[in-house]
Amino acid sequence: MSNKFCDDYIKNGVIFKDGDDEILNSWYEQYKDMEKEYALPIMMTYKESCKYSDYMSQYDDFPGGKMIPIWEGYNLSAFIGYYYDGPLQGMIFYVNHEEVDISPKFVLLKDFYDYCSVVFQMGLSFDEDEGYEEDEEYFESVCDYYEYKIWNNVIDNNRRQLSKKEVEKNYEIAQNLINIWDKKEYHDNEIGGFIYEQLGFCITKIIPDKYVESLIPYLNLKEDEYVLGRMCDKIAKAKCVKALDSVKVLAEFDGNRILIGGYTNGDITKRTLNVLNSCIED
Repeated sequence: MSNKFCDDYIKNGVIFKDGDDEILNSWYEQYKDMEKEYALPIMMTYKESCKYSDYMSQYDDFPGGKMIPIWEGYNLSAFIGYYYDGPLQGMIFYVNHEEVDISPKFVLLKDFYDYCSVVFQMGLSFDEDEGYEEDEEYFESVCDYYEYKIWNNVIDNNRRQLSKKEVEKNYEIAQNLINIWDKKEYHDNEIGGFIYEQLGFCITKIIPDKYVESLIPYLNLKEDEYVLGRMCDKIAKAKCVKALDSVKVLAEFDGNRILIGGYTNGDITKRTLNVLNSCIED
């Protein structure tokens, strides 16, 4: 009996959520012979995935759970991975070595599969002579299309609205991670500060919009600048007007005493203030 794609992962301790191994096995068989183009996410065998072991070791004690890379961008310095235990189990994360953010982009593997399937089918039918236009973007090559759709402009959760059960579950996960984050035990060294930041990214990403008020206590000048950037974006997306006063304080010092999101021009807080003020005016 031939081995299935997930067998070696499972033999080496990777625990897939119910049905995820079947999705991955099917995915591999369906697209394993697809022509490799720049930026196409290629599925890695367990042995191939192990080349990232040293890099992933920095996340061994990450509160969100254990992770493993499963896809890598063809000729691209980036990979996509799977949380295989812990509170984020079953969720999909991206790693771009230029700007690391391991917060989940898809809460379900199936959402990621459905999203990629549409992109792949378009890629398979791509006409290099005519190019392709979508959402006011024009792509001259299938490589450009893959890079944009899979890596640069990926649609979180494939635009699927989460069920009420998923919303409450994500809120519960976020609260548990906040309790760990509050202890600030990760600031003792360089890698600790990095893990603290990544945990903040994860909390901000998965906390449902209806509960985004939970982030308001962390909108202060003592918080990590990059995490504050994500929180401001989340506050704006959820149109949480209760955060207006806190954002005003941040905006006063943004670009001077603090560089929210790492930017020097204060764009993030300005944008957030514009959204919240427009909500009040309406």
